[in-house]
Amino acid sequence: MKGLDLSKLKATAGYTLDAELLGDIQMETFSADKATVEINGIAIHPCCAKGVMVNALRLAAHFVAELPEEGMSPESTEGKEGFIHPYAVEGTAAAARVALILRDFELEGLEEKRQIVRSLCASLQEREPRASVTCSFHEQYRNMRYWLDQNMEPVQVAEKAMEDLKIVSRRGSIRGGTDGSQLTARGLPTPNLFAGWHNAHGPLEWASLGEMQLSLEVVKQIISYHSNAEGK
Repeated sequence: MKGLDLSKLKATAGYTLDAELLGDIQMETFSADKATVEINGIAIHPCCAKGVMVNALRLAAHFVAELPEEGMSPESTEGKEGFIHPYAVEGTAAAARVALILRDFELEGLEEKRQIVRSLCASLQEREPRASVTCSFHEQYRNMRYWLDQNMEPVQVAEKAMEDLKIVSRRGSIRGGTDGSQLTARGLPTPNLFAGWHNAHGPLEWASLGEMQLSLEVVKQIISYHSNAEGK
């Protein structure tokens, strides 16, 4: 989405089709960062490692074990609760890396999670001063609600389209992000509409052809509104 030239697109609104339930209009996403923890230890042959080796993998395992779990992990949160999710550990005894994603609906909550990671890195460095422990953060996307609150017209147009098609619409949030998160932040308001999928990214994922067709009808209805407006 960062490579999309919005000046050439010349659009006033956009829509993504990535919501689950029939009638969903999602106008709020997580704010998201990626965190990376780099650990450099001291490598030596195991035969003569006593008092010398600093095993980066053990330190990485300790870091992950110290992360708060209850109320701070994906598997223990729901709704508007954010989380810290370590999703990959790689490396050797000499050097290891822990990759995490941080999620929260509010920027203040996201910063709190950054601080938790910083604090754990500092504690790990103190625990083993011979190692090198660093953490870095990369912004991924921000809650599109911050911008849609200033321009609700795309949401209202989608609601009218669903009403005209006898579909009961629901405003809501998504515990994730969409391409619309970045597009909205760049000035193109892009709420997320239902697409007919269910049980995403799991072995029981399935799609409703009927709901997919209704999603298409909603898009066609929205296009017709804009076409009629331009014709006037």
